[in-house]
Amino acid sequence: MPVIFNPTNTDYRLVRDYCSRGIPVEQICAVLDISYHTYYKYFKRESLLGQAELNLKVGNTFVERVLQPDCPPALLIWWTKARMHWHETKVHEIIGSDKDITKIERVIVSEETLDEPENTDA
Repeated sequence: MPVIFNPTNTDYRLVRDYCSRGIPVEQICAVLDISYHTYYKYFKRESLLGQAELNLKVGNTFVERVLQPDCPPALLIWWTKARMHWHETKVHEIIGSDKDITKIERVIVSEETLDEPENTDA
């Protein structure tokens, strides 16, 4: 006969606390001695709330750091790529005749995807 799992209020609090600290689902299941299916059946809401709490804490810390004058450029680059959807696009242009070929590589940072290289002959 299958064992019936009846989560307690303590279980609900534990899952939310673990998720708010970034503990993986696999480890939470091991602590509660339940399957993934049972976890998501009973603890989906607590899991989402815990993850949201963690994202809020990390987000607040990150934003405070990014707004400092001595913010490392890597944080600003990450922010523009992850949150503002900016990206780097490499464009390769070959200029010249068959005998005299010059290769130019440009890196463009923009919000939109370039479908075709810009025409620079104008």
